[in-house]
Amino acid sequence: MDPNAIIEALPEIITQLIGFGVVYLVLKKYAFGTVFQMIEERQKTIASSIEKAEQKRFAMESLKQEYEDKLQSVEQEVHSKIQLAIAEGQRIASEILEKAHHDAAARLEHAKLEIRRETDNARALVHQEVVELSSLIAGKLIAKNLSNEENEKYILDLLSHTGDLV
Repeated sequence: MDPNAIIEALPEIITQLIGFGVVYLVLKKYAFGTVFQMIEERQKTIASSIEKAEQKRFAMESLKQEYEDKLQSVEQEVHSKIQLAIAEGQRIASEILEKAHHDAAARLEHAKLEIRRETDNARALVHQEVVELSSLIAGKLIAKNLSNEENEKYILDLLSHTGDLV
């Protein structure tokens, strides 16, 4: 480039530099401050939004963990209650079974006593009938006054008829 051309353009360059400086100072005073202030406010708003989002994320994670812990404790409580209910059911079942065995044993003992009493009554009745039959046989033998062989045949005949009674 030619140095004379620069010198000839120097007043124009200086005028443009002064004009640029004036425009810069006017913009700095009126526009840049507002624009920079808006940019700074926007940066603060974005930073605040990011911080709030982080706080909410942290709170949500904390709440999620709390709910998971509560869910686990509820599941453990339900499991323990189920175990208690099972144990209670088994206890009640064993009590019912024990009572049934006790009742069955009591009924069996009662039946044995009833059988023993009925057996004793039957023996007493048979004994009484034997005594009556013996008296009847003795009375008939005395009335007939038979020989020993005839007495034996007669007694056997009478006893064969009394088999229906016993």
